[in-house]
Amino acid sequence: MNRNPDLSLFLSSLSGEPVARPSLFEPFVVQKLTEQLIWRRGSHLWNTPESYTDTMISLRERTLSDVVFLDSRPYDLTETRAVLTRAEKRLHPLSGLIVLCDNPSAQALSESCSSVCAIGGYGPFLRPGNKPLIRMDGTPEAAIEEGASGFYAPRGGIELWRKYHGKIAICGGLGSSECENNSPVGIHAQIESIAGETNNAGFLPGSGGCISEHHYLQLISLLEGVIRLRA
Repeated sequence: MNRNPDLSLFLSSLSGEPVARPSLFEPFVVQKLTEQLIWRRGSHLWNTPESYTDTMISLRERTLSDVVFLDSRPYDLTETRAVLTRAEKRLHPLSGLIVLCDNPSAQALSESCSSVCAIGGYGPFLRPGNKPLIRMDGTPEAAIEEGASGFYAPRGGIELWRKYHGKIAICGGLGSSECENNSPVGIHAQIESIAGETNNAGFLPGSGGCISEHHYLQLISLLEGVIRLRA
């Protein structure tokens, strides 16, 4: 199994091209489950922009994601710059950054960073810029109209893919509640079925939300379901 990230696969899938394996899109892992996955815990993992960045990079290593997700929304621009600077120093050379933004200033700063491969956009003031935009809120129709590359679907991802394939990529889409109420075997089967139908062209699987700290097994099953298809 190749444990290295592959940013080219992520970008190809986002652009709607068939790729050999799925690329995980799971930007929100609760603090307790993140600490379980990286085998470390404590407030020191979160209390500065730099420590937060290190924690997110460690999480990518455990999930075998092709990208590191960084949320700029809790930070001002000075802190966001510190996050990006730290990430560029520590990022795996085959990986990239997706920065979640809710204001144009954070978007512009993030897009100026060469390691950023896409923006996760919130709110009415963000529009596609010089990096692909993944719309994290709103509707797929509005995301298509504004020219976004992807839409973060909280659930029903395969139905959205069937409807909008060729117009926008679907990210997430499994449904966090649906995952929490599913069995490991069921989650694996769902991921395999989606990969088989879509050829990973414009579908990047994930829960589409935030699996609660009480459902560690379901989160692990989601991650394993994607990882099994890396071979």
